[in-house]
Amino acid sequence: MPTVGGLYWYELVLLVLGVALFVVLLLGLRRNLAAGKSYAGLLPFFVLTIAMIAYPSIKSIQYNDGMVQIDTTADQIAKNPDDPGNKARSVELQAQLNRFAERAGSEHDAAIIKKARDAVMLVEKNSKGKSLPGRQTQENPEILEKVSALTKQVEERPKEAVLRQQLAEAVRQLKSSGGSNPAEKAAIERAEQVLARP
Repeated sequence: MPTVGGLYWYELVLLVLGVALFVVLLLGLRRNLAAGKSYAGLLPFFVLTIAMIAYPSIKSIQYNDGMVQIDTTADQIAKNPDDPGNKARSVELQAQLNRFAERAGSEHDAAIIKKARDAVMLVEKNSKGKSLPGRQTQENPEILEKVSALTKQVEERPKEAVLRQQLAEAVRQLKSSGGSNPAEKAAIERAEQVLARP
């Protein structure tokens, strides 16, 4: 839903109507005081106008504070991606995103939201890599060997389309099953260079 300054359209309408009603009440109060009439009947409406103005103002302040906090937390994660405290920061950041992301109306705020989402994804990626340290090296040796062997065959016979397809499929398998340790990265890079040749 589109917002202006972090306020939804109905909050903005409430704010404008609250200000307009406050001005009308001030004029009525002035008239009653000048005429010597009682102004007690106007007092409840002043409470109403204060509520109409305060609610959107509080939402706007919460939104602005939330965006500052999101930006700060995302920066902390980006500066030190291996920090053990990032998991807790990521959970807090995701909660903030759930609260404020849909209110982002400006390009600046949208950029902060994108940076925060990237930070959350970075933490998830790092935590998956750390929770399964042996997975990439122990479960992928067959695929790694297959990629290496097929790369060598395609280098020797670059015109064989079947070999090239097999190599491309093996590279996809290796990428999808991890492909994050140095040996796998090197094999993927070499295979992609070979496949890129005509």
